[in-house]
Amino acid sequence: MRIIDAADRDAIRELLSPARVRDAETDRRVADIVNDVREKGDEALLRYARTYDGLDGDIEISRKEMTAAARAVPAPVRAAIRTAAHCAVWRIAGYAFSSPCSKRVRGTIPLASPHPKF
Repeated sequence: MRIIDAADRDAIRELLSPARVRDAETDRRVADIVNDVREKGDEALLRYARTYDGLDGDIEISRKEMTAAARAVPAPVRAAIRTAAHCAVWRIAGYAFSSPCSKRVRGTIPLASPHPKF
């Protein structure tokens, strides 16, 4: 694995370049993994998570763990996420131009702004 510094603009440009050379060996390995997961499902997925991601333990997160993690997120960030989700629902439903979100500038949501409740 190669770690790229986010401040290294040349490395980022190279990484995102559409002209990147494809590696046939990597394509084959990825295809093998995808096929294995399609055939063996969660068993294969869990094996790859342990091998490549270093998963050590359960793959499921309890409601209690999720709630504790959500509480650790700063309130302004939770509010921004809630607003973004609300706006996405309005847009998916086809109300983008009449929703409370249509006044936002280019989809930005100030963290301290009031947010609609669900």
